[in-house]
Amino acid sequence: MDILKPLKTATKRLKGRGKSGSFRAIAEIIPIFEYLLTYYEQRVNAYEAVNYNEHDKSPKDYIAINLRAA
Repeated sequence: MDILKPLKTATKRLKGRGKSGSFRAIAEIIPIFEYLLTYYEQRVNAYEAVNYNEHDKSPKDYIAINLRAA
């Protein structure tokens, strides 16, 4: 799943970094989180034009009935 690749990369980059009890660790982590936030904001913005309420008159979803019948 390509949506998880940035998290995997960030985890690998941060593994074993920073010393506990120092502010240096936070200074190393914040740019990574900013990158992740920017990446996921861009992914969300790609779907801004989608109208999720467009199909108000769509037929009911009978998936539960279909699964019981299968």
